[in-house]
Amino acid sequence: MSTYPTALMEQVRDLRETVPQAELNDNGLFVVAGLNLPLAQQLVDNSNQPHIGRTCPNDAPKRFKDVPAVESWQTKQRLSLPLVRELGPSFLDLSGFGWMGPGSPDVEAGEPEIPGAVVTFAVRLYESALKQGNAPHYTRAILDAHEAIIGNNQGVWLEAWKTNKRAIEAYEDNGFITVAEIPGILHGEEVTRVYMTLGQLSAAA
Repeated sequence: MSTYPTALMEQVRDLRETVPQAELNDNGLFVVAGLNLPLAQQLVDNSNQPHIGRTCPNDAPKRFKDVPAVESWQTKQRLSLPLVRELGPSFLDLSGFGWMGPGSPDVEAGEPEIPGAVVTFAVRLYESALKQGNAPHYTRAILDAHEAIIGNNQGVWLEAWKTNKRAIEAYEDNGFITVAEIPGILHGEEVTRVYMTLGQLSAAA
């Protein structure tokens, strides 16, 4: 069992020998553990892609607005699990970004209280990996990597917009179930926020 990283790394760890990911590999993609400086800069750049702005409105202006913001975000204890494509002998092209780490819904900010929800999950796919059927396989690889590196997948939860139907289907394919829905505002419009957990969580967890 490892601890969650809190800083960028010199080198990321190739997980092809650790985590089953054949379907991703067939598309020229693979999952690594950790963020280094080149991937952090690509994370900043990719956060400005239009479809990311539509579904993850806080990425470009806040969470990943620049490399210092990424470094600050990483201090929150996040197991970063980038989806990459190898371009040349030493360059990794960031095709997706997912992470898991300690955290519960923010009840004070209006999120629902979900007993036992203690590990947050999130994932994005960038333009180079879209429309290839990668979403459910990348979701599975993130969960498998967290299980292998950190040691358990107890208390995992996520938040999604109800209009993001493909993402919700990918989550459901991997065992997530909807446990709460609350009103939300996305780009000035009312959109339901869906909260899901990996299986049924126990109130005693």
